[in-house]
Amino acid sequence: MIKWKGSMYAVDISCGEAIKIYTPKDKEFYRVKTNSYNDKIGDYIILKHWDLEYVFWHTKSDLKKWEKVLAGQEIWVTNKSWMSTGYHLHFELWKYWYNISYKHLLGEKERYNMEKTYALRKQRGWYLGEKEAMDFVAWFEWFRSKPYVDWEGRLSIGYGTRAKWINDYVTKEEAKQRIMYHIEWLMESVYKNHFVKSHNQRIALVSATYNLWINSSITKVKNRTTEKWIRQWFSRFVKWSVCNKDWCETKKLWGLVKRRGIEASLYLKK
Repeated sequence: MIKWKGSMYAVDISCGEAIKIYTPKDKEFYRVKTNSYNDKIGDYIILKHWDLEYVFWHTKSDLKKWEKVLAGQEIWVTNKSWMSTGYHLHFELWKYWYNISYKHLLGEKERYNMEKTYALRKQRGWYLGEKEAMDFVAWFEWFRSKPYVDWEGRLSIGYGTRAKWINDYVTKEEAKQRIMYHIEWLMESVYKNHFVKSHNQRIALVSATYNLWINSSITKVKNRTTEKWIRQWFSRFVKWSVCNKDWCETKKLWGLVKRRGIEASLYLKK
């Protein structure tokens, strides 16, 4: 395990000079997911085999996206891209969009870097599904340009965010900027605390916790294994309580029934 703006699973192999790099031999073939340059990591290439992704930094290749390569095939040469002081190969292994221990290739049990994966993907500009999550949440919340009193008696605006003051006013663009801060916070929480295998599941959990709260027990759906069990778990969170110092009323909201059903369907979508 090395240090790079926080802990991560990776290995550096010093070369001393530019050398040829070959594909791993643990799989029969791979597809090129990405062959690009990034200001944060220089030239890099990602090979994909089903859910596993093999990331190689400081390497240059002419391979095209989705091109098929075989095990042990020569495909690139190391270089000094990014901030490297010398020729070396930096290698990472990813699964289900999580950074995992490269020792998995040596037969060890999978170890997921839940603490730092979100930060790594965010820094590199890799897909996190946050805009998709924002659009999904906004569809439920609708848009309000002026403050309104929500179900909890709080002053809300835009797509369900808190209004700054009674005469607050937002455009749709400003409302999306406000909601994105909340979406990023929730997405990071899902990556760190609720391991699931697909971006659809993460988006569904972001939507549910946006509507409920970040530590809502709806996230325990991650422990449910059948479609029926998952749908039943989502359907538990359809009631809303309104209270003051003298009374408290709890009732089922049909808008939440619909929302939980759509979130469950997204969670189950392959």
